[in-house]
Amino acid sequence: MKIFLSAIILVSFNSFPQDSTLNPLQYFHSPISIKKFADFLFCEEDYLRSIDEYKKYLKTFPGDTAEFKIGLALSRMKKFDEAAEYFSKTGEKSSFYIQSEIEYNKALLQSGDYNLLRKNYTGSSRSSELTRLNYISYLYSDKITIPEKEFLYSFPEDSRNKMKNFYEWSNDPPLKSELTAVFLSLIIPGTGKFYIGEYGDGIAAFASTLLFGYLSYDNFNAGHQFRGWLFAGISAFFYAGSIYGSAAGVQIYNAKLYFDFYNGLNLYLDQQNYFLPDYDFCK
Repeated sequence: MKIFLSAIILVSFNSFPQDSTLNPLQYFHSPISIKKFADFLFCEEDYLRSIDEYKKYLKTFPGDTAEFKIGLALSRMKKFDEAAEYFSKTGEKSSFYIQSEIEYNKALLQSGDYNLLRKNYTGSSRSSELTRLNYISYLYSDKITIPEKEFLYSFPEDSRNKMKNFYEWSNDPPLKSELTAVFLSLIIPGTGKFYIGEYGDGIAAFASTLLFGYLSYDNFNAGHQFRGWLFAGISAFFYAGSIYGSAAGVQIYNAKLYFDFYNGLNLYLDQQNYFLPDYDFCK
């Protein structure tokens, strides 16, 4: 709170003209002071309050820069739907029209509206950046239909190897099969868990089924029918659990693969500033 109060005082003091007929309180609420305070909040990443200040300023002085910063602030707050709607209203006469078109499509990508992004691309100028955004959307949604060479050559040379890995994974993800896991566990309990790399669970499932199966067999041979059926039931429980657990394990395994893939893709795109370019507003 003290930082913001100090900023307000500093902005007002530095901006207040010595020969102005306005008193300090009037100048404090003037558009120029509101704009400077909004810029301060934006650069401090206090985006919510910066939006409020920019909107106050725009009531008096419409301006491309303030409009564009509101859209950026919404995007950086991860309000991608609102950001996309805001950027879509930018007119062709605006000095930020091209940047707004790019940011609009980025917001569509981040909000998951891939169909609209591709539709816009079909009717757009097809700049290199818009092409990349369009191609990236296929990594998030479904199997890529774009030829590998065309896909890779849309990216800078120093990033093609990394994008090649993402392309190949998305085109042929190393998923496991539930049917294979179930079939293996039907033959030998626990092997479905081995199939997905859960060796400890696989050994436990195999040992439990085998142990109680042996106890059931031994008690039946000794004439203990009740204990024989009891242990047989427990063995069947572990056997069925091994089958079900293998199928469920495959689902979890595949979900984790996708999670790790998208997490790695998002991290790489952030590192390459695909979503947070530097517009020099705070330097």
